[in-house]
Amino acid sequence: MGVIIQQSVKQTLFTFVGSAVGMISTLFVYNRAISVYGMAGYLMDTAMLLSSFLFWGILGCYIRFFPRFQEPEKFMKALGLQTFFMLMIAIAGIFSALIIYFLSDSIGSFLKEKGILDFSSSPEIIEYSFYIFPLAFLMALSSMLTEFGMVAKRTAVQGIFDLYIKLSLPLYILLYIFEIVSVKQVVWGILLTYTFVVVSQIIFLWRIKAWDLKFNITFFEKSFVYSFFTFAIFHLLGGIGSQMALRMDSLLISSMLGFEANGQFKIAYNIINVMQIPLGAIISISAPIIADALTHNRIAEVENVYKKSALNLFIVGLFIYLGTLLCFDDLLSIIKNGDKLIYAKTIVILLGLGRLIDLVTGVNDTIIGFSKYFKYSIVFVLLLGLLNYFLNKILIPRYDVIGCALATLLALSIYNFSS
Repeated sequence: MGVIIQQSVKQTLFTFVGSAVGMISTLFVYNRAISVYGMAGYLMDTAMLLSSFLFWGILGCYIRFFPRFQEPEKFMKALGLQTFFMLMIAIAGIFSALIIYFLSDSIGSFLKEKGILDFSSSPEIIEYSFYIFPLAFLMALSSMLTEFGMVAKRTAVQGIFDLYIKLSLPLYILLYIFEIVSVKQVVWGILLTYTFVVVSQIIFLWRIKAWDLKFNITFFEKSFVYSFFTFAIFHLLGGIGSQMALRMDSLLISSMLGFEANGQFKIAYNIINVMQIPLGAIISISAPIIADALTHNRIAEVENVYKKSALNLFIVGLFIYLGTLLCFDDLLSIIKNGDKLIYAKTIVILLGLGRLIDLVTGVNDTIIGFSKYFKYSIVFVLLLGLLNYFLNKILIPRYDVIGCALATLLALSIYNFSS
């Protein structure tokens, strides 16, 4: 746990600074351009949702399989592993881009005809949807490079990149508020930000010698190829389900209620999302250690990580949740356009309960995902994703954005208790 604590403290520090920036932005920037912020949230959440299946479940595989090559006699086989993963990301991205380019109209018509997604009530969505795929591709590359850093146990630097992203978005929106840039230029700014992050990650990994471009196909043994593609397929299905459970709300709110409503929801989400900071830090540091422990059957070590993480995360999360509720009315009174956030407190209460349940179950999802039982969790994850979708479709027309918060609470509760 020493490495976990050391790195998590550093990353948590960066993340808390980023959250402070995000909170200030929420209180004094985003509320001045709620619709534009809702548009930005729609683009980023939808891009993250798409990256789950546009890239064939490859994300997450590197951490799962790298421990196989840590022994000195096997390490030479791992020289081409990183290049292999980046090549797979590129191939998957190109293939998916071609499908979207040639079949986008047919896909849109099918979704509308079947009642799955209908953008007719929010026509502005179509105008900005063109930017989603390149953003998803950049996010996928960044996630893959983050995994390289996690395996090298240099995760704290990712906090700097996250901080840069959180600084850039309010800056672009401020430029929009002062009529220096247009809405489309805000979108291009978001793409530029993620491009800069990807390039910076590559330079950092290269400098610490955590990335080798050599390509060695000797690791393509039959057992590895079978295990890799089996895990990737199930990871793909699990990724779709989990992202539907966590990211579908922004897409559905934007399509059913518009960018303004999505902006209102995202502002309330930001206020309560500070509860997730410790969990994100613990997961990013513990994931490679859990994967290594499970690979070598050190169950006691996994159990120790799980119990300590669950207890500590719940205590910290409960403190943050209660503190947020006590101060919430005062927060609304000091922000501009607070009268437009009439549903915010109810959203915070519901989302906060969901986050508490997420915290009290610790790193359960990470453990299952890297264990030999990962296949059995896929069905539950997919069902939860579908449940979140249908709950949103039912509850949003009845309760507006509060319906989305309620759907998220139910989805998170069922997902974590199932895990």
